[in-house]
Amino acid sequence: MRRTALTAAFLPALTAAFHAPHGAVRLAPRLARLPALRIAKPHMATMAADGGELRPPSRLAQPKAAEQEDSWLPPPKELKKVLPLGAMFFFILFNYTILRDTKDVLVVTAPGSGAEIIPFLKTYVNLPGAIAFTVLYSKLTNDFSRETVFNGMITAFIGFFAIFSAVIYPSQSLLHPTAWCAWLAGILPAGFAAPIAIVRNWTYALFYVMAELWGSVVVSLLFWGFANEVTTVAEAKKYYPLFGLGANVALIFSGTYVRYVSGLRRSAALMGAADPWGQSLKLLMGAVAAGGVGILGCFRYITTRVMSDPECTPVTTPVTTSVSPHLCNHIR
Repeated sequence: MRRTALTAAFLPALTAAFHAPHGAVRLAPRLARLPALRIAKPHMATMAADGGELRPPSRLAQPKAAEQEDSWLPPPKELKKVLPLGAMFFFILFNYTILRDTKDVLVVTAPGSGAEIIPFLKTYVNLPGAIAFTVLYSKLTNDFSRETVFNGMITAFIGFFAIFSAVIYPSQSLLHPTAWCAWLAGILPAGFAAPIAIVRNWTYALFYVMAELWGSVVVSLLFWGFANEVTTVAEAKKYYPLFGLGANVALIFSGTYVRYVSGLRRSAALMGAADPWGQSLKLLMGAVAAGGVGILGCFRYITTRVMSDPECTPVTTPVTTSVSPHLCNHIR
């Protein structure tokens, strides 16, 4: 209040003195002895109509955009899209961690097998399988919609892993050509031990290939292709790094679950269970099936609830071209 009164008292005198000849020179020593005067900026204060006192502007006059910028939460339209995408990525990597740990143990501990078959699996089984799957995926995308292809791929993967734990693994003694492979191992050189082991445990090799394809097809192809379609470039810059954080969280949960199932298997072995590994495999593949249901649920929610919302759909600017009349006449 004191500075306001000083400003109101000295402002007319200062204006007149500065307009006088050499007024600024004569007033310089006097201004040095005056207290500091603070002149309010137009956007920081407003002048009251009664008395000319300065007062801060009302908070209601601030624009709403500034309040949204101060909030650390994403806008509702982006949050509606990012949360199901993050949950989908979580379920995909949760399944991938379980499958990655299971496939290595399955092929290494198989009868007549060892760690030496992994390079053969990756070169002579996994690579041709990936090429064949790429051709199949290209054919399906040309004939069916995106929703049909995504749901069909996830259902096929989950169905195979469920059938493997419930039907194929318990019937391995009927499906594996153990006697024939033992005869081949007796007549062929020792260098053929790894290919013979792959043929002998062909159902395990098939599980290994499908687990590898889950990481390359579902993670890299299906999820990121779908995420790039439903998000804008600005949203991708903000939220894609957070998906990596969600991946680390998925690894923690899946590792904890695998450790829990391993403890159950050891307990079942101590109690004299018939097939403790088969029981743990059912628990692991049951978790994979539950994760697949979560993936399909998130995909269903995004396609039906998010992409149907005009505020959440990426806006594509149509490209317009102008053709000169001279060119039109030339074409005619």
